[in-house]
Amino acid sequence: KPLTLRFDVSTTPTFVKEVRVKVPMEYSYEQTEETAGSKVTKVLKAVRRVTKFHYDVELEWSLSIYSGTSVDERTVLVSNKSSSVIVKQAKESSRLRISPRSYELPLTWLLKQVNLDDMASQFKVDTSRESTKTPRRNDDVDEAIVFSGRLSSWIGQIHTGLYGSLAQIEGQHDPALEKDRRGSNMSDV
Repeated sequence: KPLTLRFDVSTTPTFVKEVRVKVPMEYSYEQTEETAGSKVTKVLKAVRRVTKFHYDVELEWSLSIYSGTSVDERTVLVSNKSSSVIVKQAKESSRLRISPRSYELPLTWLLKQVNLDDMASQFKVDTSRESTKTPRRNDDVDEAIVFSGRLSSWIGQIHTGLYGSLAQIEGQHDPALEKDRRGSNMSDV
């Protein structure tokens, strides 16, 4: 039966709280008052009131393996959950969600190259075939290169998809106060 390695990822944003804050603006003006012969100068700073919306964004991923088409009966090899608080100035969470995504890699060719008794590679070039020209120009090496390309592509898809989505989520972090702009830790996954 064919064996497939599968990477699943998704995020779930949960609204946590809404907070009203006063944000100091760069503008200020002086107001001078005279009372009983003395002058008092006050510096008034402008502030704006902003509502901040806090979301807890949970990232969940897993690496699993399954046989044939039995995706529902897969065995999870490793998984993890992490979360980060994202603060926005708009109450909208749809862009904080990564729809569940799956990336699959067929392992059948690779597992045919392993001797299960001693867990050692049994890859070899069949030199008796007429199609074998050189140690590089033959069907066995071509199949290994194809598998290597699929593995590289699979890793690239996961990297691009996962980190691209996390960058999109992290880009949503838009707190009103400068001290909160240090960012979330979504990219620490």
